[in-house]
Formats: sequence, C-alpha cells, structure tokens
Amino acid sequence: YSLNCEQCHSINAWTPAAFEHSFFALTGGHGGLNCSQCHVGGVYTGLSPDCYSCHSANYQSAPDHVALGFSQDCVQCHTIAAWVPANFQHSFPLTGNHNASCVTCHDSGSTQTFTCFNCHEHRQSEADSEHESVSGYSYNSQACFQCHPNGKD
Repeated sequence: YSLNCEQCHSINAWTPAAFEHSFFALTGGHGGLNCSQCHVGGVYTGLSPDCYSCHSANYQSAPDHVALGFSQDCVQCHTIAAWVPANFQHSFPLTGNHNASCVTCHDSGSTQTFTCFNCHEHRQSEADSEHESVSGYSYNSQACFQCHPNGKD
C-alpha cells in the first residue's frame, strides 16, 4: 500500500476506499468479490489479468478441459457475468441436424478428433460411388471437412 492515504481514501471518510482498477473491470461475477479473494496475502500488484491464473481449478474440473484440448483462454467459452453456462463458438455451423451433443461427432476423450460417419455414409462403398468424380477423394472425416466445411453438399 501507499503511505499516501489520499491515494485511496478521501478526507471525508476512511471507507469506502477508492482506487484505480480499470486494468481489470470488476463487473459480472467479479463485481461482488471481496478484495482478498483475488489479492491473496495482501498482494495488490503484479497479478495476471488472465482468467486461468485464478480459475485453474475450474479448468482442471469436469469437463476435463485438458483431455478435451480446450484452450486456457476461458473467455472463448465463458463470460465474465457467469462461469456457466459455457458457450463454445464452434468453427463448424451447428445448425439443423448438426446441432447435436459434442460426442455425436467428437471422441469423448478429445475434441480435436471428429467423425462424420456417425450420421453420414456408414458404408464406404456408397461414399466411394458418390465421389467417383472427385479428384483426391479419400474416405475419412478430415477429407469430408476439407470439401464440406459448412456441412453442405
């Protein structure tokens, strides 16, 4: 703390103490926190503003963010207003029949791998015949995604 009390306190009252906190907005879920929940042990400077530095325990809990390959950039799925519900912005349009649970397309152990064959063309012979004229055609989900990134024909 500064020895200059007027940096935080007014001459009219000791509390509430005012201070510059614009580097990290105290809004949403952070608005009602006690200072000591973030400033452990009286440390008020040098704290990281990234979510993971405080929410690593949440990251380690279910769902298994590490095994699923989720980013440590929490705001990709979570908001400052609330930790839940999480809202992942998928690069593939999740509309119509594609608006399904993650495990419909992804292996339950990793979001990095996926399959189109749970719903599309179970038999390779049918897919092969439909793609006879496609140069470089390969019967695998990553190849499907290369030609059908929006899930359309």
